[in-house]
Amino acid sequence: MTKKYFIYNSLSKVTLLGAFRVMYLVVTGLSFTKIALLLSIQSLSSLIFSVPMGFLADTFGRKSALFVGNLSKILAYICILLSPNIIAVILMAIFMGINLTVIKTTEESLTHDYTENNGLNYLEVRGRLRKHQVLTNLLFNFLFAYMYSINPVIPITTIITLTSLSLLLLFFIKIPNSVFKRQKIKDIVKKGFPEIYYNKNLSYSFVYGVIFISIITLTIALKAPVLASRGFNGEIVGYIDASLQLISFLAYAYVKQIGQLFNNNIKEISALMLIFGLVLAGIFREIGLIIICITPFINSIAPMDISRRIADYSPNEAKASILSLKELLVSLIFMIFIPVLGFITDKFSVYFSNLFLALLLLVSLLIIKIIYKREVFKNELEPAYSRA
Repeated sequence: MTKKYFIYNSLSKVTLLGAFRVMYLVVTGLSFTKIALLLSIQSLSSLIFSVPMGFLADTFGRKSALFVGNLSKILAYICILLSPNIIAVILMAIFMGINLTVIKTTEESLTHDYTENNGLNYLEVRGRLRKHQVLTNLLFNFLFAYMYSINPVIPITTIITLTSLSLLLLFFIKIPNSVFKRQKIKDIVKKGFPEIYYNKNLSYSFVYGVIFISIITLTIALKAPVLASRGFNGEIVGYIDASLQLISFLAYAYVKQIGQLFNNNIKEISALMLIFGLVLAGIFREIGLIIICITPFINSIAPMDISRRIADYSPNEAKASILSLKELLVSLIFMIFIPVLGFITDKFSVYFSNLFLALLLLVSLLIIKIIYKREVFKNELEPAYSRA
């Protein structure tokens, strides 16, 4: 991938980190239940646009999908400037949902194709891209936290400007399109989605990935309530969020070594770490911040490994669409459960929410293991590849 693409990738990903962005809504007086409903709307947006945007990337070219994603991000941050107007806040959630699902699914399929065609390691290339993105966000969010103390509007306008520059740069970057062009949606469904059912390696990785990524996404959403429960203001939350990006940066920088250390059992070990962290954060309130420290590490390595496995088992002509289906289901689960977490957090405490997620993840993964370890699937569940 060219230097221009790395520059584009870094600029287009500059954003207010999750908890920092939520604090913009907290200061307007919104409860966590209402903020959770907005996050649910964002997830609904991803749910609605996930498959169509995967279709757009597969048939009309990935550059068109990236253009739509970046434009949605610009519109989302313009809407933040107009908050606390309720219509603007709802539109912000919709545009942000489009941006997240388009960028994620398109770039996952692009990276996988690039590594396949050049005989490279997916985790290493994806880690390199994410490392640049995280480093950029780390530096900018430290700056944004300082800007916030001067005027909360400055970070927003800076992000709009940088994203606009990345849009211009996109016109000068060659983005390879799918070999299979101008497909109909029914053809993608016919060729791609049945693989999830008939290919047991794909179905196991797919279901496991959907559940695990949903829980880690819900856990990240609890970061703002955890920090707010400690009495931190927007500026301090910004500094903390930026500092946590250093953990993500190190994880991406050494993702290949981590894979070797975990003996290529990244998703399984990550799940155990997440369950353990959620239980500790729920029981021992004085060390509740522990979950905030381990989630950046888990979120940096596990979803990449899961997406690689799903892409490896997917037919080439529908790769982006199957990844989009994964995002669609993650969005659906998030949309259903985030209002529940918001209610539990407001009614009881964020610590009860942590315990709820730990139980949900543990039970779900045990059910998956029981189903897919049946004797009929035993031989088919052996890994189809041995790459690091």
